[in-house]
Amino acid sequence: MSRSRGAWKERYSSEAALIADAERCWNKFVLPKKAEREANARAAEAFVENAREKRKEQKRSNAITATPFVFQDPSTLPRRDNLYGGHFIRRYVSSTVGGGGGGKSSIEVADMLGMVSANPPLRGWYFNLEDPIDEIKRRVTAAAMHHGVDPEVLNANLFVDSGRDQSLVVVTQQGRETKIVEPVVKALIAEMKYKGIDVLIVDPFVSTHEVEENDNNKIQQVANQFTRVANEANASVE
Repeated sequence: MSRSRGAWKERYSSEAALIADAERCWNKFVLPKKAEREANARAAEAFVENAREKRKEQKRSNAITATPFVFQDPSTLPRRDNLYGGHFIRRYVSSTVGGGGGGKSSIEVADMLGMVSANPPLRGWYFNLEDPIDEIKRRVTAAAMHHGVDPEVLNANLFVDSGRDQSLVVVTQQGRETKIVEPVVKALIAEMKYKGIDVLIVDPFVSTHEVEENDNNKIQQVANQFTRVANEANASVE
């Protein structure tokens, strides 16, 4: 140690020369490494930020993504929430089709009475868009008397409305363009949630829109609104 303490005097003429050489070594060997590390850090940060931006851009550009299927124990798969007769299923849209005057409305009323008087009962909303409310009440009352449905059950679980009193048009035609009537669709969903409606029957379908029924694309837009209602209200829609 005694030799190392005085060894610099053998190499350098003065302490200032030693300091100058130390600064030269620092500038030559240490500073470049520090600058290189900082440059590498900046490059890495820029790389990560660029990757993040690319992911964001990919998410924006990929409007449709493929979701991998993951097999699971079949016993854990939820069953369809079948509400009535295999025809009315929660979160699905169904339809009853037939010629004019064939008794479709009578079947709908009978189905609705069967659901609201079931055990446990369902809460149903029958929305007839053609007939006045008095005629609807006559049909429902007659069917209830015929099938022996307790009036108290009807009062607790059945809702009935006429299209002559409030509109239920969900898609309109404006020139060549179609327009979704958002206030009506949103109000329908909100009311079904608020009243706890399990089943909505709208009769007839043709009165729920103003588009050309021979145009499949436009009718699909109408059907999509009722699918949306069924899904968001967690109900069956007919």
